Amino acid sequence: MLFRKDMLIKDIKQQFSRYDTEVRDENDVTEIRFGGGSDTILTLYIVDEFTLSFDNWNGKYTFTDDEYERLLWDIGDILANRAFSLSVYVGEHLYINYLGRQELANADDFVEEDPRERYGLYKTGAQIKCVYFDPGRNRNYTIEKRM
Repeated sequence: MLFRKDMLIKDIKQQFSRYDTEVRDENDVTEIRFGGGSDTILTLYIVDEFTLSFDNWNGKYTFTDDEYERLLWDIGDILANRAFSLSVYVGEHLYINYLGRQELANADDFVEEDPRERYGLYKTGAQIKCVYFDPGRNRNYTIEKRM
């Protein structure tokens, strides 16, 4: 695919036509915001690469066909609530943030995904925030300190 901004904007708007989009082009930065009537905003920046921002999560994608397909897949999954921003805080510190696709039923599910790496959260306690494009699906979980 030819990665001209005008063609990219047209393609992205066409692929996600059921969602309200707003395009801003300032200082060589193109910003596409997906609203769809939600207070939650998904933003795509096009500069020297693609940057997709949702809640605390940011994904980077290069200008290649494979990465563009991955970008479109991630946009589609976020808009359809098949993917969400998962943020874990220890106190006020952001411990980890990623784009989740496996819904959590409780805080222990997060620890069990990688117990060797995350079991220490039982010593510190943590807050888990799952943010969806549809705010009605948002979830917050607490990992209680265990002595």
